[in-house]
This record gives sequence, structure tokens and C-alpha cells, in this order.
Amino acid sequence: MVRLDSPRVALGAAAALAVLLVVLGTLQYRWLDQVADAERDRAKASLAAAAYGFAAEFDREVGHVVACFAPWPDPGEPTRGWFASSWQRCARSGLQSLVGAVYLAEETDGDFTLTRFDPAGLHLETVAWPSELSAIHERLAKRAEASPENAPRFSPIDPDVPALIVSDRRLFRRGQATPSGSNRFVILRLDLAGLKRDLFPELTRQYFGRGRLQDYDLAVFRRGDPVHPIYVSGPGARISAGRWDATADLLSFRMFSEQRRSEAARRPPASPDARVGPGGGPPPPSRLPPDWRFGPRAVGERRPVGGWRLVVAHRDGSLDAAVARARRRNLAVGLGILGILAGAVGLTVASARRAERLARQQIDFVASVSHELHTPLAAIRSAGQNLADGVVNGEEHVRRYGSLIANEGRRLSDMVKSVLDFAGIQSGRRHYRMRPASVEAIVDAALAQCALAAEQRGIRIEREVAEDLPPILADTEALGRALRNLMENAIKYGGSERWMRVRAETVPNGSRPEVAILVEDHGPGVRESERSRIFEPFYRGDDSAATGATGSGLGLALVRPIVEAHGGSVTVESNGGSSGARFVVCLPAAPAAAGDESSAS
Repeated sequence: MVRLDSPRVALGAAAALAVLLVVLGTLQYRWLDQVADAERDRAKASLAAAAYGFAAEFDREVGHVVACFAPWPDPGEPTRGWFASSWQRCARSGLQSLVGAVYLAEETDGDFTLTRFDPAGLHLETVAWPSELSAIHERLAKRAEASPENAPRFSPIDPDVPALIVSDRRLFRRGQATPSGSNRFVILRLDLAGLKRDLFPELTRQYFGRGRLQDYDLAVFRRGDPVHPIYVSGPGARISAGRWDATADLLSFRMFSEQRRSEAARRPPASPDARVGPGGGPPPPSRLPPDWRFGPRAVGERRPVGGWRLVVAHRDGSLDAAVARARRRNLAVGLGILGILAGAVGLTVASARRAERLARQQIDFVASVSHELHTPLAAIRSAGQNLADGVVNGEEHVRRYGSLIANEGRRLSDMVKSVLDFAGIQSGRRHYRMRPASVEAIVDAALAQCALAAEQRGIRIEREVAEDLPPILADTEALGRALRNLMENAIKYGGSERWMRVRAETVPNGSRPEVAILVEDHGPGVRESERSRIFEPFYRGDDSAATGATGSGLGLALVRPIVEAHGGSVTVESNGGSSGARFVVCLPAAPAAAGDESSAS
């Protein structure tokens, strides 16, 4: 039958738990890889959606501005009134902060005359072409010089100004000249300061102002110029060229969809016959071609991209770096938890082994104490029985028997006292009555109590106590017991030389000197592996059985708490050889103004 509390079962359970922790760690490592990949894909999808939403919303807002100036006025309608009503629509929509200036460019005698609309006075005034519109002026002039069939392609978006060039909608008909032979264009110059002040921050908050999207920096560049940003999301934004996690096009032709919706809303309902053209043929081509560009488009040509580019980058350098960092953090947390579990298992096993060892020591202690108690009791009973039976005759024999009974009774009392002291110390109920005391008197009293045991073993004692020792605050009975335990230990393990020395001297320790009491012997000494445990309860060195020394294992266990209660320390010095052991007790000297009596626990 296998005992569940056996050491083999405990070690087997600990090994099984260790293997289980390794398996859990491996599974967690793989699971974190899968979680990191899924998190990366999810973050990239969310980031791409947010970037696209930002760009689409920006183009939609700018498209609203274009829609306010569409459709063009019918022939004969005053141009000034059309500009005024278009601007009022723009103001009612709250978009006037996005518009820096509104111009009308009209072809006259092979050149274009520029007229500026004044929103304050709601009137038009002829102005010279500003330098910022010189590139637009040049492109319009080249287009006017060419025939309608061979007119150069002309984009309605100028990202450098930035500006939007809105034409008479009839110009969108391929290969057809403008009626009355004049070309007219409305140039909407966007207010870059207004975009950076109002629209860009609002879109940043809307699409990147919540959740983990707040960990990204944004910037807007002109296409082809990734060095000089038009807008950055914050003063601490770090956008490195080429190290972007998501991009989206701004100022693209998608913003003209608002103009298409506006014209569709203003167009009268189509009749059933509108599905066919004049004479029953196909309907006329759409006024708004798919590419939203002036002039014909080559077959197979790619759709144009936006003039500006939104770039998004994670503040940690990249999204992959952030995911990897989060993975390492999660892995560290998981491994830390597993490490804590492993440590708990180890501590549990160590605690169980320690409890088992302590239980074994306690059993040994009970057996040792029982033996130690049995010896003096047997001597007392034997001597008492001899006296009762009249075997002992003569005053000298009676005195010797009485002395034997007294010594064995004292020995029995000391053992009982040691057990009671140990119990009191362990329970915290042992109190000490401190008062100024002479070190010499305490040492001499302890030597006197150990004299008989030393004489019986033939131990030669050397006493070296300095004459100028300062007094100490001590419980003389408790401290005397601690010194007596050290001396009895030296007597038991004194070795073949049968020698012991007790020395007391003053040692400096800053402004307050200390008194050092040394107990030395020439026995086998204390191994280095045993020095940390020699003051533990019930512990007895490996040499105890070899030397035949008896004891309960409480002698040295009482020394340390008693000395520490007096504010001192006890150490053991030994080479583990024939030089023996040296126990050093250091106690602070009593202050000059110490009272007659104080209490400490």
C-alpha cells in the first residue's frame, strides 16, 4: 500500500506539477503567437478603416463646398447673383471657414481675366492673377490655345495651392465647344489655415480619438513631398518617411460626388421617354464623366489618385513593433504567473520537507528529553530507595547520597526550566527585567554552576575577564542561563584536550562601547554547513552521535533569542577542525543615565 504522505509521493507530485507547468508554458507561448497575429490583423483592419474614413470625410466636406457652387447659372442669369446665392449656401452649411478665396476666370481675346468675389460686399472685382495661381493661369492659357478636340487634359484639383477649378458643366461633354465661344472657370482656393485649425483636428478626434487608435500619429503631405507635412496631429508626433502603418488619398475626385448629387437633386424628374435620345436613338452621354477631368481620357489609363496623402504611424515606431511589444509583455506576465505557480509549488514542497524534518526533530526531542529526564529520575529514585532501605550507613555516605540527589534534582529542574523558557520564547510571553548588571558577576555565576560538570569531565577552565568592563542592562537570570548553555556546550564538545576558556573584554563600537563574551574550546568545531542552523530548535550536529554527547537540542536555541532580547548578537567562529569553536556574545554597554530597572519583552 502506498502512503500518500510518503516523500516519494510528494516528489512524484512535484515532478508532475513541474511537467504540467512546462506544458502550460509551451501552450501559452504558442497561443500568444496566435493572439498576436490576430491582434495585428484586427489592428491593421481598424487602422485602414479609420484612415479611409478620415480621407472620405475630408473629401466629402470639401465636396460640399464644390456642391455649393453647382450647378452653373443658366444663360442670362446675372453672375453676381449666382455667386452671392452660392456663397450663402456655403455659409449656411458652415463651410465658409474652408474657403480662402473665390475667383472667376473668363476667357477674353485668347487670355483669361480673373475676377475675385468679395463675400463681404457680395460683388465681383477684377484683379491681377496672384502668384499662387500662376500655374493654373498657365494651364488655362494652354487649353484656350488648343482646339476643343485636342485640348490638353486638365485636372480640376491643384494640390499645391490648394485650389479646385470648377467649370461650366457643358464643358464636360467630350468634343463639344462651349456656347458663345467663352470658357469660364470658378477657382475655389481652400484656406489651408482653416483646414489645419478646424477640419483636420475634428477628423482626428472623430476617427483617431478613441480606443487604441489614440496611439497613432497622423500627418498630411503633398504627394511626392513626404518631408514637409501640411498637418501633423500633435507637437510630439513622430512621422518617419516610409515607416507608415496606413495611408489614404485626400483631395481625390471622390469629392465631386457631392456636386453630382446636388445636380441630380436640382434636375427635373425624367419622363419615361427620357431613356431614349432624339429620334429614338440612345440617350446623350452623361454630363459628368467617371474620371471628373476635363478632356478625353486615354484607353486603359489608371484612375488618378489624390493630391494629398494621409499617413498614419504608431507612436512606438510601427504597428508590428507595438504588437510585438504587447506580445512580449503578455508573455512576460504569463511566464511570471507560471513562475509564481512554480515557486509556490517549490515552497510547498520545501515547507512540507521542512515540516517533516521539524516533526522528526520534535520526535527526537521528545525521545531525548524523555531519556534526559529518565536519567536523573532513576538516580534520585535509586538513592532514595537506598536511603529508605537503610543500605546507606554513616554520615559521610548519607551526605554523598544527599549531594547526588540535590545535583540530579538541579539537573532535572534545569531541563524543565529550559523547556519552559523555550515555550515562553516561542509564544512571545517571555519577559525580561532589565537592570544595570556587572558582566563579571554574571560570568562567574555561570562558571560556578558549570564547575561540577567540568570537574566530572576533567575540563580545564581558563577565565580571562577584564577588570574595567562597563555595566550592561540585563536580566541576570536569563543572560546567565544563555552563557551557561554556551559553557555546557563547550564542556560536552571540548574534545580530547579537555580545555575551555571564557573571556570578556570591551570592544569599541562608535560612541557606545560593547562588551564581548567569548566561550572557546578545542573540540571538533562546527562545520560551515551547520553554522546557519546550529541555533535552530532541536537541531544537533552530525558529530553529536559520534562524540556520544547527550542533549535535547534546546541549549543553543535559547541563546540567540535571549541575547537578541538584550540588544546584542551571538556568532560562532570555527575552522571545522582541531582548533575548536568560538562563540562570541556582543552586548551593548549600559548608558550612563540608565535607570535602576526597566522591562523588555
